[in-house]
Amino acid sequence: MKRNLSILIMVLLVLATVAGSTIAKETIVVVTPSNGAPGAERVKRIFESKFDATIEIVTQAYNLTHEKIVTAAASGSAGYDVIPADTVYIPSYVEAGFLTPLDSYIPKDYLNDITAGSLKEMTYKGKIYALGGGTANKYLFYNTQILRKAGFNAPPKTWEELINMSQVIQRKGLAKYGIAWGWSQGEGLMCDYNIFLRLFKGDYKLGDKWVVNTKEAVEALQFMADTIYKYKIADPASTSLDDREVLNSFLKGDIPFVLGWPFGWVWAKDPTKSRVVDSVEIALVPGLKKTGVVSASTSGASGLAILSSSKNKALAWEYIRIATSPEVQKYNMQLEHNQNISLKSVYDDPELLAKFPELKVMRKQTEYSFPRPRVAWYPQFSETLRVEIHKALTGIAKPKQALDEAQKKIDVLARQFDRHR
Repeated sequence: MKRNLSILIMVLLVLATVAGSTIAKETIVVVTPSNGAPGAERVKRIFESKFDATIEIVTQAYNLTHEKIVTAAASGSAGYDVIPADTVYIPSYVEAGFLTPLDSYIPKDYLNDITAGSLKEMTYKGKIYALGGGTANKYLFYNTQILRKAGFNAPPKTWEELINMSQVIQRKGLAKYGIAWGWSQGEGLMCDYNIFLRLFKGDYKLGDKWVVNTKEAVEALQFMADTIYKYKIADPASTSLDDREVLNSFLKGDIPFVLGWPFGWVWAKDPTKSRVVDSVEIALVPGLKKTGVVSASTSGASGLAILSSSKNKALAWEYIRIATSPEVQKYNMQLEHNQNISLKSVYDDPELLAKFPELKVMRKQTEYSFPRPRVAWYPQFSETLRVEIHKALTGIAKPKQALDEAQKKIDVLARQFDRHR
């Protein structure tokens, strides 16, 4: 009898173990930089209310995110499902086989709602690898008070107009300089160079070859240098400032123009950071009369992607679907002034436009948004080009000389990296 009872207990324990394993919840592991944790927590709550699964959020400092993703994806041991994919890293992630194409998951109506700029940033070689990459473009911020005192009632539509307006403002003693740049050797320099290259109708590739010393590239770099040395409208200290430090003189009311990211607009409207809260406005980055280009901006989008090693791709997609939904994007804008918007319907939402009229300009700028070069070895490409561009902007080399030198180094890098692919 005791023996039979023991056997019965063992059977029940085995059955309990099996039953427990069958009802164990799936876990989706989501990686996010620390500043994205509050938003991820909100999506987690929505997700877990809809699905019999749990979300585990892994956070780290923003500047450690890329390294963490590469290490985990290469080893396949971390068990991550959803990761943030910065636009400049998507090509390298795809070439390494880290990402799952999302094309088959995306409903047609949602696809049609994505802004053209965001879609470009999240696409590589014809496939979509991430979603939710709101086109965080650079915009022109301008001081309406200074412009009015100088006799101007509207922002410049071209760089030729901006140069003229700046010189008038300087002659009238309303500002020492018309504009300042964030042209230290950081990534901000690459972002601004990309703007001027596109204004001059340039690109980084001719056929299958990476080319950085084209006629258009030389003209673009010469124009950038001319704002400091020929037209004398730009603060010469620009070559030592980054894209955050450059905002300081604008926020103090010392200069009438600056190019800035969405966070700069938030700062400009924050009375604890800005003296120009009531006189700052936003406009498209000016075009170029010489080339007929209406506007050009650099975007800095980051979207959500599914690792190819994920064992829960269907649920990982559901997390992304919720996180990038119109409802969540609208809520984030209302709650945090988070302008990481990727959908036309959110930009055009009447309630948001009434509260945030700047969205009208931001939506328009997405039509003139250009990615940085879509190269799998982007960090090396960017650093090489930035070093030589900086030499031209500081007068160490002429623009053509600097770009010819950059081309030699890019050729070496291309041979080095492309032979491993």
